[in-house]
Amino acid sequence: MQFLATATNVTDVTVSTKEYKYVRDVGCPTCGKVFRLWAPFLETEASEVQAQTDWLSKRLLRDCPEHADVIRTPDRPR
Repeated sequence: MQFLATATNVTDVTVSTKEYKYVRDVGCPTCGKVFRLWAPFLETEASEVQAQTDWLSKRLLRDCPEHADVIRTPDRPR
């Protein structure tokens, strides 16, 4: 299941609330830039949300300070 993360400081990105639900904020461990994590509107288990959050945190740390404003997570994060 692919999640979506959007930077909170970007105003020109719209997420369909018919397709996604807001899950939590995830900050970059280095610079503190915050992203909203959105889950598909399906039954999402807490373990899947945690796996996606962990993947996003690692990606933000790796890409800092050149974060993309919109990030799609892999179907199965590692």
